[in-house]
Amino acid sequence: MSLPKINDRFRYTDRGAMHDQITIMQPNPTSALDGSPGAPTVFASNLWAYIRALRSQEVNINEFVQSEAFYDVRTPYIPGVNSSMSVVAPSGAVWFIVSVVDPDSRQMELRMLCREINSGGESVS
Repeated sequence: MSLPKINDRFRYTDRGAMHDQITIMQPNPTSALDGSPGAPTVFASNLWAYIRALRSQEVNINEFVQSEAFYDVRTPYIPGVNSSMSVVAPSGAVWFIVSVVDPDSRQMELRMLCREINSGGESVS
């Protein structure tokens, strides 16, 4: 069964292309006794997703290397997902959600732009 076509330039992501499973985490509204933020809680788990790497770059700042990668993550529509949440990738890496879009406001699909940041280590120069 093909998904409905909205216009000549837009199509939903084929569900068969969603072959990775992710978990969406939400921030914990409570704090620990020492004031540090509480551990994130699971918002949705074992969610099928289409994931595509968009770009990556490395930046050298004061003898440290920081790398950054962006991903296009598409899932079936889930109400309540927002940019304060994070995604646990199939590899276990944590990606920050930069933006969430319901592309045609029909609650069929979510498209998320996610960002992964690796903390820097000493560079070899």
